[in-house]
Amino acid sequence: PVGLDVIAFDVEEHSNCIWDYLTVNGVKYCGTSGPAGVVPSDGTMTWVSDGSVTESGWKVCWVAQPPSSPSPPIAPSAPPIEFQVTVGGGGWEGEVSWTLTCSGALIGSGGAPYSGTLSAPPGECTLDMYDSYGDGW
Repeated sequence: PVGLDVIAFDVEEHSNCIWDYLTVNGVKYCGTSGPAGVVPSDGTMTWVSDGSVTESGWKVCWVAQPPSSPSPPIAPSAPPIEFQVTVGGGGWEGEVSWTLTCSGALIGSGGAPYSGTLSAPPGECTLDMYDSYGDGW
């Protein structure tokens, strides 16, 4: 994250910051209290001035803050698993369809007859078989 480094901050003072103020993350700063160390959540600052009183102004720099903790190492990915899929439909092949999903990703789909090798990453896999006529297997 990028925090703000207040080099100088002296603008018109008011208890509710209604005349001259710098807004960061919805908070108004005025007088001599600037947004030191604040991280602008959306990357913006807004300056408002009424122009009636002149003070020395402000200078704010964005500086990189050290990360809170180092990122964990990325585990090596496991090799994909290959398996043979054979689907038959007996005398009613036109009624058969299927899908295979692993960890939410579609790995294969088709009808009957089907025979082939599919490859999927290790994880939870679901084989859905469909009978379009609805009389079961």
